[in-house]
Amino acid sequence: MEKVIFDTNGILDKRAKNFLWNRIELENFQKYSEIIIPDMVIWELEEQIKRNLYQEKEGFIKNSFSWLMWVEKEETEKFDIERHIEKLKNEEIIKYTVIELTDFSVLEKIKEMAL
Repeated sequence: MEKVIFDTNGILDKRAKNFLWNRIELENFQKYSEIIIPDMVIWELEEQIKRNLYQEKEGFIKNSFSWLMWVEKEETEKFDIERHIEKLKNEEIIKYTVIELTDFSVLEKIKEMAL
């Protein structure tokens, strides 16, 4: 089975509906190859999702609709973003393998081979 390495741009979902984005493409790749994601890409996904959710959380708290809809500010503030990201990772249905990238000299080769 072929192995395909994905980078952040191909799988990031800032909306945090799923841990991995680009579902149709990933599902198609999964039929014919093993999906590989470097550990630094996983870290970057977590950080970008976290940053986006914190921004949206702050915006929601400041938005007048949150209190017009009787949403308690304290409830919104208690929402645990890190736990939510872990939940997304654990519930991800796309199967992937995380690899530790220790030899960064391969990055140029990966770029050359990129689709």
